[in-house]
Amino acid sequence: MQSSSQQGLTLIGVLVATIILSIIGVSASQLLTRSERVAEVASSEFVASNIAREGLELVRAMRDNNWFQGDDETEWIGEELCAEFTYDTAAARAGDGPGSVDDAALFIDKQTHEWGHRTGNGDDSGYSRVLEINCDERNSEIPYVTVTSTIRWEVRGQERDVVLKERLYNWMPV
Repeated sequence: MQSSSQQGLTLIGVLVATIILSIIGVSASQLLTRSERVAEVASSEFVASNIAREGLELVRAMRDNNWFQGDDETEWIGEELCAEFTYDTAAARAGDGPGSVDDAALFIDKQTHEWGHRTGNGDDSGYSRVLEINCDERNSEIPYVTVTSTIRWEVRGQERDVVLKERLYNWMPV
């Protein structure tokens, strides 16, 4: 039989072990919660970066189409594009011009799984994209325009954005 002082020490040992295990459990739980948040934000930023890159590629394709549509190779970025606008792959395929920034929300088409600004057959992606072309240097000695692709979305109640900028040059010989 144990004496009462030994029983007291055993009880203290059990309490200390329980407290230590509780601290470890709570810490592990907090670590998992934080890592889940970080993963969600990183994933959404990865998607946003790719959508922004696609916007820059669409403007590059627009520039290339302008070169090859007519005989005037100096008209590579028209004055009407020196502004903020929206544009997507469906508009590019259809030969449509840029859209209004009021329609910046991006939808995912249920059939083609493409991102687009048209609501037609799509689900709201939670992202929006606005493209902007600054034409200040369009007719300079080394002609270029600065294209900005801005993506906005909300994750965990916080508004976030990704902004990519790129210079596009008129490399077509004149």
